[in-house]
Amino acid sequence: MQLLDRYTYATSSGRPSFLESQRPRKDRRLPSERSSGTSSPSILGAAAVATASSTAQRITDPSREDPFTKLYLRLSSIAKLRRNWNSYGAEPPNRWSTFWTRRILHALSLANFPPSNVTASSDEGIAFFFRSGSKRASIECLNTEEIVAVVSDANQTPKVWFICPDEKEIAREIGVMQKFLTK
Repeated sequence: MQLLDRYTYATSSGRPSFLESQRPRKDRRLPSERSSGTSSPSILGAAAVATASSTAQRITDPSREDPFTKLYLRLSSIAKLRRNWNSYGAEPPNRWSTFWTRRILHALSLANFPPSNVTASSDEGIAFFFRSGSKRASIECLNTEEIVAVVSDANQTPKVWFICPDEKEIAREIGVMQKFLTK
């Protein structure tokens, strides 16, 4: 038997094993419970722990304040979809659509214009959706290497156009959509 550290030794097979009598025991009770010697939880102690953990989560979880962090995470999960993801035989987003979707999301974050949703498109690609009252807009990066924009109002025929895959052009078209939704 070879001693690896104070609490572990290697057996003849080389696998580590623990010396139970020497392993330190963790006291999982709250400090208020330790001093009184009782094992019932203290209401005040539990509330303090809950408050501390929610405060820590607010401080350390940027996605609670920044909608774009959640959208980037959502985009990462969409990019991992497999063939037939919608049970109708749709192809997953390809590298081209994923690349340009990330570029568009970056441009949206610079414009501080978060979409209401980002999702895989049934037209095989990735789509951003925007909404303001009765007005709707979307940008789709298709696997066919096209970027399609659509704006619509409940009282008008939808307007559809293609966006050139260029960062300056994308920023300009985002401004057009933003203006449409806010006026």
